[in-house]
Amino acid sequence: MSINFDYHNRLEPRRDHQRDLQRGFMAETADALWFLGRQWQMGEHQGENAASPVMIRVAYQRLPIDAVPARPGQFPGKPDGDPRALSPAESIIEGEPDDWWTTGRRIRLGTAVAAAAADLLAALDKTTRDGLLLPELAPPYETFGGRWDGLALYRQRQALGLPAQLFSEVPDSVRGDHWNSSSFMYETAFGVAGEAEALRVPRHDGGNVDWWSAEATHESLPAGGQTFMRSQQPSRFAYPGAPHPRWWHIEDAQVDIGGFPPDRSHFPTLLLLDLVLTHSNDWFTFYLDAQMGDVVTPVNLTVVDLFGEEFSSDDPRWAERLSPPQDWSIFTIHGWPNGSLVLWPVAAAPLSGEALEQVALGVDEDANLMWAVEERANGRLLADLEIEQPPLPKATPNPDKPAFSAKTYLYQPSSFTPHYWHPYIIDEAPGVARRRFIQARLADYTPAPGETFRLAPEPLSELLMMRDRGPNDPQHIIEPAAVPVQGLRLDRRYVLARRSDGRPVLWIQRRRLPLLSPPANRLRFDVLQEIPAAG
Repeated sequence: MSINFDYHNRLEPRRDHQRDLQRGFMAETADALWFLGRQWQMGEHQGENAASPVMIRVAYQRLPIDAVPARPGQFPGKPDGDPRALSPAESIIEGEPDDWWTTGRRIRLGTAVAAAAADLLAALDKTTRDGLLLPELAPPYETFGGRWDGLALYRQRQALGLPAQLFSEVPDSVRGDHWNSSSFMYETAFGVAGEAEALRVPRHDGGNVDWWSAEATHESLPAGGQTFMRSQQPSRFAYPGAPHPRWWHIEDAQVDIGGFPPDRSHFPTLLLLDLVLTHSNDWFTFYLDAQMGDVVTPVNLTVVDLFGEEFSSDDPRWAERLSPPQDWSIFTIHGWPNGSLVLWPVAAAPLSGEALEQVALGVDEDANLMWAVEERANGRLLADLEIEQPPLPKATPNPDKPAFSAKTYLYQPSSFTPHYWHPYIIDEAPGVARRRFIQARLADYTPAPGETFRLAPEPLSELLMMRDRGPNDPQHIIEPAAVPVQGLRLDRRYVLARRSDGRPVLWIQRRRLPLLSPPANRLRFDVLQEIPAAG
């Protein structure tokens, strides 16, 4: 029996170069012609004879952002109302005049003042005394409800004759209130380099503040800025997953750029893919010395490349090679040059407390009015929010009437409206040409004996009030465009953050959030409802 042996030859790479690091850095190519052919196919041979930048010389201008000017009749802003004092822009724009008065401070100062002026407070009449007490408080302060309110005592200190030293720790100045209660937006303006209201924040709905929150009120930058010069070597723009600029290194495998599917609604994703796939090696970065609370604008830029050529923004050749587009920019401030950038000191990862107040608003087409439903007030979840029909009275049988006429009916006007539902009707506001939603009050026509009707209580939430309301003005007015078709939710809560120097900053923030559907009361016509028989 013959035995056949099959012989196979296998080619194996030599591993000698693994011991020599120098050969690895040489990046040898066995088929250079193949690479040249691929470059020709991809059109790389048609590129310009350009070089990488090796030196950047930039002249830039810094304009300081001034503190928010105080409104008439208010104290000037506190030191933490100045952006250059490293205070978060959110606290400056969203702060309230009384946000220093936390619940703990109101209790503590109220107890201290009551102990120091016990005889003076004991002589007050009941009506005045009730106005100086704390309302029902949310946990864990529920046991302090009905005690002396430090904030109410501070506001009435002159009328009550309380000594000023009892409130020595209260700040002498307060923040301005920039909340527009009619449009539910923050509106304010900052001065820049001494020019008043040069930077306007027109429609801030609460939350993060950055360069997009502001716009310029003038087409030119304010004068008086200081110009600085800086020279440095630029560095390549790097990001996770970026192709390595050295030879043919492959990008990081842990980042999948193709995992971001672009579509028409995600325009930034298209820009990202364009940057990654076509301009990955064309971006360079350099740093400027600036301070939080500045408006930084490059004035002149000079780029020196590997061949020693200099390209300046004042050179006519700049427009051919390095000039950026003038009609579009990511960080553009409306009204100022494209290169201007607002540097806000913003709140990084702030802590938000439980909602102090929550209100849901929506237009009820059936009732032809708008409802404002209070869900929280004074930190407490309000009850009786569900629409519950009150029980009907029992009919008393009358033996003198025949059996066929023993039924009794009760007139029911419209529908029952639960507590904390406040209507807004469309009417002409005083001093305003166009019609607005004006807060009204429901009337109860089934009052106690001796009363014709009884008005429903006024709202408890400050979100449904106007701070600067005159004696003849309505309680609250809302712009029709402020409430979308699907409804709106407003909340008011404490926010705690840190300044850039580490010091804590506390303020009350108001925010507007969309609803899925507006609140509705299921309006019905007036009816005669049968009263069930007794027994």
